[in-house]
Amino acid sequence: MHVNSANIDGVIVADAVKSSWVYTGTLNANQIVSGKISADRIDTTNLKAERIYNTNNPNNYATVGGSYGDMTLYNNNQEFFKIYNNIDGSVTLYCWGQPFMTVRGQDVYFHGNTYGVTAQFA
Repeated sequence: MHVNSANIDGVIVADAVKSSWVYTGTLNANQIVSGKISADRIDTTNLKAERIYNTNNPNNYATVGGSYGDMTLYNNNQEFFKIYNNIDGSVTLYCWGQPFMTVRGQDVYFHGNTYGVTAQFA
């Protein structure tokens, strides 16, 4: 292990790090070029991600965000299912780009032809 320098504050600049070293600073994702991070060491309360990928198929993924907390699932890089916040207190569900249901409070609105739905009225 070659250490390039160490300053008076104890900061060491090295070409590589040993697995036994303990780092107490902050790392960005682009600083990690190999290895794995144990999930129990990740702050999942404040976790941010643009995409969450399927383990063996990067063409299947989920996105969460947009301006108002929308969630979209992709299958083979195509939008498959979406939960869309309409900002007016309602949420619309989409499948393959087509709206099929909107919920506003206790009211449910179906778009297009609806089959196999049993309603109970109070």
